[in-house]
Amino acid sequence: TSDAHIDHTTHAVTPAQRQAALQSNFMALSSVATGALLRGVDAFIHAGDAFAHGRPSPEAMLLFVEAIKPVLAAGTPVVLIEGNHERLRHRNGQRTATVVLAEMLAQYGEVHHVDRGCELIVTSTGLQVGCLPWVDTFEMLRDADKLTEPEPVQHQFIADETVNLLAQLCEEA
Repeated sequence: TSDAHIDHTTHAVTPAQRQAALQSNFMALSSVATGALLRGVDAFIHAGDAFAHGRPSPEAMLLFVEAIKPVLAAGTPVVLIEGNHERLRHRNGQRTATVVLAEMLAQYGEVHHVDRGCELIVTSTGLQVGCLPWVDTFEMLRDADKLTEPEPVQHQFIADETVNLLAQLCEEA
C-alpha cells in the first residue's frame, strides 16, 4: 500500500475535525494492515507518503506505528519506502520520517526502510523486494546536466534512467 497520509487534515477546519481526520486515516491504514494479515502476505510494504509532509506530528507518528504493530506482531516483515511527501518541509541533515518510523517499529519485529536510492531488500524469509523511492526528477536532470534540454528529451531521459534503475534491481535479484 502507499499514500496513507495519516495526518492529512487539509479540509478539516476545527480541532475536532482534524482529530476526526486523523482517526479516519488511522482506521483506513489499520484496515489495510488487517486485510494484509488475513490474506497471509509475505511482507507488508508501505511504498511512500505515510504523512502529508516530512514533519509529521508525534500523534501522527504514533498512530502509524499503532496501525502497523499487528503486522509485526504476526511475524510479517514490514518495508517502508520514502515518498515525495516525506521530503516536503524536511530539514536537511535530519532523519526522515520514514527512518524514524522504522526505528520506532523495529522494537516490534522485522522492519526495513529505504529513504533514498534503489535498494534490494531481502527479508529474513528470503523474500526479495526491489525498492525504488520517489525519483527526484530535478535532481536527476541536474546531475546529468540536462536541465536545459527540451522537455520531451528530459521526459525520455527520466523514463530511461528509471527503467535502468529497475533493471539494476532485477539484475541484483
